[in-house]
Amino acid sequence: FGQAVEDHDTRYEHTDEFVAVMKQFWSSQDEFDFDGRFLKVRHGISQPKPLQAPHPPLINAGVSERGRRFAARHADIALTHLHGDEDNWRNHITAYKTLAADEFHRPLQVWTHGYVVVGETEAEANDYLRYYAEERADKRWVDAWIAELGENAPKLRPDQLVHMSRNWAAGGGQSLVGTPEMIVDKMARLARAGLDGILMTALEPELMLERVRTKVAPLLVQAGLRKPYGG
Repeated sequence: FGQAVEDHDTRYEHTDEFVAVMKQFWSSQDEFDFDGRFLKVRHGISQPKPLQAPHPPLINAGVSERGRRFAARHADIALTHLHGDEDNWRNHITAYKTLAADEFHRPLQVWTHGYVVVGETEAEANDYLRYYAEERADKRWVDAWIAELGENAPKLRPDQLVHMSRNWAAGGGQSLVGTPEMIVDKMARLARAGLDGILMTALEPELMLERVRTKVAPLLVQAGLRKPYGG
């Protein structure tokens, strides 16, 4: 919109003000003024108020130290990357929740994201993943996306770069690939580490949603990871 792009920390300072103003619009029953570095409001009022109280859920995706603090202070859900094994997941998730509780005295859910491929067998799921994430991948887009995310791709070993490229071509994040039982086992391990939710993506969403609904969701209910529909 014709504005210069601010540096990383300045963007967060700007967003701090923006969220503070929005929360006042959502909650204040009277007109208010706001004088900030970036925003100024005179006789601000917003009607009607949101149905959710005190305001709609805020989700923030930030993995830098500044991003983590922003999520801990303002967000209801922190959307983050998870790497390594279950112990790494637990430490990463706990760091977010502890920061929110200790410094800002508020609860914080932690979510991650992942791609889902449900197959009748592990081999079937992996074959389909290989088809779309390797053989048919848009490598130019994947390379550009990795560079934009600042993944330090030039510093990676060739085998690491191949793995990262395939991961982002597949959809990015956690790999939920295999039989329904394998996917539920992975989600159970994430839940044990303290994860509250996961944003799932799929190449063929209608097909995968049907498979998740009929094959994965019932197992999630049995495992205590999901309430029955309508329950």
